Amino acid sequence: MKQPPAHSRGDEEAPEDVATEKTPLLVDKEKVKRSRVEVATRYVETAAEFLPSKAMKGSRMVCETMLLARLNPVFAHHAEIALRAAGFLAMAVVPRNFHIGSSLDLESNIRYLRLLSPEAMVQLVYTLYKTVGETIAFAWGGMFGSFLGSVYPWVMFGLHPRGVFVYHPLDPAFIFGIVSGSVFVILMLWLNFDMLTKIFALSTFVWHWMGFMHPGKGSEYSNGFNIKPDGPMVQGLLAAVSGSLLAILITLFPYPILAAEKARETAETLVDMTGQTWSAAVAFYCNDHPDPYAMAELERSYEQMSKAMDTLAGHIDNSWWECFGRASMHRMRKMLYRLEAVSEETRERLTSIVAACKVEDWSPSHVSVMTRCLPHVQQVAERSHRLLAGLAGLACCGELPPEGGGEKARIRADVEDLRCSMLALATEFRAAKADAGLPEVSEQLLAEHAFCFSASSYGRIAIEYAEYMCDANFDETWREPNNMVLALKNGLGGIFDRSVLFDLTHINFAVKNSVAILLCFYIGLHGYSKMILQFSPGIANTASILLSRFTGSAMKKNLSRLQGVVIGLVVGEMAYAVLGWCELWAHIAMAVLLALWVSFTLFMYYDSPTYGGITILMAAFGTKYFLKECSSEVVDPAATYYSVIDVVVCIVLMTLVDSVLSLGRPSRMAHKSMVAAWASIQKAMESLFDDAKTEVRCRGGAIRGQIHAAEHLGNEAEDEPRFWRTPWRASVFAASARCAMKVRTDLANMEYCISPDHSIGDCHKSKLLSDFMNLPECKEVQKRILFKIGQIDRLLNILVHEEDATFPDVCEPEIMSDIRRQVADAMDSVISAANKAFDLKTPDDSRMLDEDDCARISVILLSFLGMVDSMRRFREAVVRG
Repeated sequence: MKQPPAHSRGDEEAPEDVATEKTPLLVDKEKVKRSRVEVATRYVETAAEFLPSKAMKGSRMVCETMLLARLNPVFAHHAEIALRAAGFLAMAVVPRNFHIGSSLDLESNIRYLRLLSPEAMVQLVYTLYKTVGETIAFAWGGMFGSFLGSVYPWVMFGLHPRGVFVYHPLDPAFIFGIVSGSVFVILMLWLNFDMLTKIFALSTFVWHWMGFMHPGKGSEYSNGFNIKPDGPMVQGLLAAVSGSLLAILITLFPYPILAAEKARETAETLVDMTGQTWSAAVAFYCNDHPDPYAMAELERSYEQMSKAMDTLAGHIDNSWWECFGRASMHRMRKMLYRLEAVSEETRERLTSIVAACKVEDWSPSHVSVMTRCLPHVQQVAERSHRLLAGLAGLACCGELPPEGGGEKARIRADVEDLRCSMLALATEFRAAKADAGLPEVSEQLLAEHAFCFSASSYGRIAIEYAEYMCDANFDETWREPNNMVLALKNGLGGIFDRSVLFDLTHINFAVKNSVAILLCFYIGLHGYSKMILQFSPGIANTASILLSRFTGSAMKKNLSRLQGVVIGLVVGEMAYAVLGWCELWAHIAMAVLLALWVSFTLFMYYDSPTYGGITILMAAFGTKYFLKECSSEVVDPAATYYSVIDVVVCIVLMTLVDSVLSLGRPSRMAHKSMVAAWASIQKAMESLFDDAKTEVRCRGGAIRGQIHAAEHLGNEAEDEPRFWRTPWRASVFAASARCAMKVRTDLANMEYCISPDHSIGDCHKSKLLSDFMNLPECKEVQKRILFKIGQIDRLLNILVHEEDATFPDVCEPEIMSDIRRQVADAMDSVISAANKAFDLKTPDDSRMLDEDDCARISVILLSFLGMVDSMRRFREAVVRG
């Protein structure tokens, strides 16, 4: 058994720094802020600032001040990116419309390299995103896709120089072109390329493919495996490269907007909000009466913590593109990944704490125990937060505590102080329980046991992270390749990932879009009367650009696409018709209008989840008209007319193909996905309750991902056309998702209790906890809970009950019976059996509460009750639905 540290104080004394007077119940934000500054100064005083240049820091300060970043930093960030792009594109109008030739012939070089061509600017619009890392990732996908879309037709022209010479179905070149082009489209959609690579590869290829099929056009291309510098393939590839590189430059100047910096800021916010959430939870739960304002503070802090948690992993992933093989950057990413994992464990504990706070009845036993434990719980929470905040400061800089310095010694001292606080909390809690005359496991103190267990777990998580950061072999455990070329090589291997290639959803995506693009190409190849021009690649090109893995309503999706593309085409053409003259005033007006157009569309793209898909199409299809060379001729709208016809034909075809080849309506898919999520929950729970299985499953977030995927489909189901069917039961579906998430959290808490080393991966079950779970009384409770979970799929059938008639399962007593009272009554027998079967008395100061078997048993029993309550609320939602 563990002994208290040598410098810990006696049982009868309060721990150091614990106030004897009543502690304020609300979170002292100023104290948290001062603590954070002190810790950051203490641990990171040797770390260099990331921004090396005073000019860069000054530029950043000016931008943040002008855009009022202190009021809404997200708005300021999105607006800044949009304004950067707008300013650059507005300036790009000047060299395209003025003769700027010199002895170096700058104008001809710009035109030759396609630096400011409309195609390059469209590539820029699609590539530019919120950070350097994301933009580089998009640039890589776009350039690689354009390369594939250019090399393949180069091979086609090499095997059949000049392409199709006689337009006849039996011509060998015609047959070769149709077959080889179809093979490329199908393979690009089936192989596991990222979406942007698919889009640019196909949108580039269909233009060259149509050039191959067009008699007389082949002479413009590189033939016989030669390279024609001024040919369409080379020029298109140069436009893609230049547009991508310019997008990266926009994110770098006047200062870089780095995903790594966003990861650092989010990590600091996450640790800070976690500390505030714990402070709010302690202030509310350890009070002698419920305080609604304190509860509101707790919920607010928890929501902000969850928001930071949900975005951290994405920033860390995107920062990989900014590493360029630097070991310090990879080390920072590793540290932040681990911080995200331990923060997720903390969120699991806090989720149950928030739920327990909402149902606490403030009985005399609760008040007597928790008011005594208040200063100890507060100290554990504060010291855990301080330790994590300091370690997060090191992690954000990619710094390891130096072996010879005093940093590790100070961290170890903080760890020992935290252990003292945790031991003092355990001692005080056991003493308060004994003074109240309650048994080791008591129904009156289930929630109190669970709360203090979670507080001690917070300290344990902080200690484990400190040990992880102070590991002498830290760098040797990092398996991510530092060499970027090697990493890209490993990533390309994923193109042939069999688990993706033979997934039903992926195959359906490939089939649907292959059929749509090939149909669009063949219609453009043959044309129709004077409505659709023959040898027009515009229809297939639009279908390629509109690729997506959207699984919702095909009608909603394609009508939104139609809005974006048509508005972009019409506005762009109208602007050019009015301001495309070769006059100074027209150039200035065009630059101003272009800046306004790009800033509006890109800002909405970055900032609005609802309208972002429409506005990016407006930007892409409209911007190229602003960048056309000026002309003194009156604009002929025929070209725009044919473009609009191409778009309408493309979207009509894609809508029909999506409807015919879809895996199902969004409502059916949402129901199927939710049933699968509940099946995973049931399987995990059966594994936990099975005494033949000695290990706890590895929790990698798979069930949570299934629930979130189902929620996404449920949102799409609200927009699907229902026709003669009853309206979508959105409230019932939302209730099922909330219930699934709560049951999953309770399951995770039980797994955490049963695994003795608290690891996230597979680990053996605790002997005593396994014996407890095998008690006949406990087995009876487990049987009833599994029985109710097994009936959830029948209740979920109400989501596909689309007739105006009573849902039959509502009338079955077996399904709608409430086992809450039965389980609550069974708790007495389970607690009595546990107290009799096991020696649960713990010597004073021997173990912390997160290692205490009584606390673990209490958490398990409270999780049982939480599951039953959640399923009861879901059944009530079904009845109302």
